[in-house]
Amino acid sequence: MVDVNLGQTAATTLRNRSDEVADSVTNNNAFLAWQKAKGKIETRTGGRTYVEPVIYAENDTTKFYDGGMESFSIAPQNVIDASEWDRKFQAGFLYFTESERQSNRGEAAAIRLIDTKMDVLKATLANDFSTALYNDGTTAKEITGLQAIVADLPTSGTVGGIDAGTYTWWRNKYKTGTAATSSNIDTLLRDIWLSTIRGADRPDLIVAGNDMFTYLHDFYAFNQRFMDWDKADAIQFEGLRYQSATVLFDPTCNTKRMYGLQTSVLTLVYDPGRRWAAGSHREIDNATYEVVPVLWSGALVTRRRESHFVINGTAP
Repeated sequence: MVDVNLGQTAATTLRNRSDEVADSVTNNNAFLAWQKAKGKIETRTGGRTYVEPVIYAENDTTKFYDGGMESFSIAPQNVIDASEWDRKFQAGFLYFTESERQSNRGEAAAIRLIDTKMDVLKATLANDFSTALYNDGTTAKEITGLQAIVADLPTSGTVGGIDAGTYTWWRNKYKTGTAATSSNIDTLLRDIWLSTIRGADRPDLIVAGNDMFTYLHDFYAFNQRFMDWDKADAIQFEGLRYQSATVLFDPTCNTKRMYGLQTSVLTLVYDPGRRWAAGSHREIDNATYEVVPVLWSGALVTRRRESHFVINGTAP
């Protein structure tokens, strides 16, 4: 039987199945599955940080006029700034011991072992990344998550390099201090929903933890409200409908949180060749095993925090 180099075989197999690894991560999370379906997971090349343009004011040169030789104010317009987002990194490794190399000689046996190890690695990468997506920005080395971008109390703190304490336009909408129940969830949602609408701009996705999704589900069931499951079924997550937004249950989301997101201004970006992609296999010095890395680097970025809201349904 032919002796197979497991590291080289694993690297080749992973590269051929890189989309499977990426899909395993994105499809594991309601928010990422939605972003993938909307084309809001994208590649960006280079740069020390990711720079996201931010529109924070209107152009004040506009006015109605009588069609004559009326003058206009054409003073310079300061309406655009930019947020900056640090690139973050995630990696996992498949490893193969000397014993495994000897026990799994031959291509068929090697592929079975690689597939099994891949399944474990894909699940672990997915779970770790899903957890990081909801962090509050204080966990070292992790991406800036939704609890930072869409903060419980956004009146202070720096997100994306912009101080929300100084710049009021860089604050998400928030509702806190009221214990959510199935009796008041509709009122809580209505009030904050209206505050986020700006013409046609409004959240298109609401992700909710266990308790908040249950409250809304029970409210709808009690009031015999129609539930639209079509979009949720398309990405295979439990879903409801609120106004023009799809509501998805995400078990990774904090159980007392509900996030309203305008996903057109919220993007997961990654570097070329780092979309949970396989690196070259590596033989470890002073050891008898070899490893293959799976690598990701990127950030979650937004260009308009004011388009998003959070309801913290924890009792005050």
